[in-house]
Amino acid sequence: MVAIPGHHGRRPPTLGLTTGKVAPKLRSAALAEFIRELIVDGTRDQRLGRPPAMTAEQIRKARDLLTRPDNTVSSIARLLGVSRATIYKHVPEATGRVVAALPPGQE
Repeated sequence: MVAIPGHHGRRPPTLGLTTGKVAPKLRSAALAEFIRELIVDGTRDQRLGRPPAMTAEQIRKARDLLTRPDNTVSSIARLLGVSRATIYKHVPEATGRVVAALPPGQE
């Protein structure tokens, strides 16, 4: 054993550096970080997930059609090619319309 000042015959601590396990872990961490950066750079400025069911133009058209009392939510949804639930989701003011569209006394 080589004499190292300050260790008085004891073996110096290795800190796990001589086991050969540290270098592969560092390489794996560096590779994972590199891959993550590639993914983040590739998806920047992109909208992820499912596209919206209605465009801004369709929402404007639905709002315009809802101002006319003879149009129902079902007919507007059919015209725009979406479900009634989609109309209610994107045009919240349509929720109070069902009762208002019924003739008086049938509420």
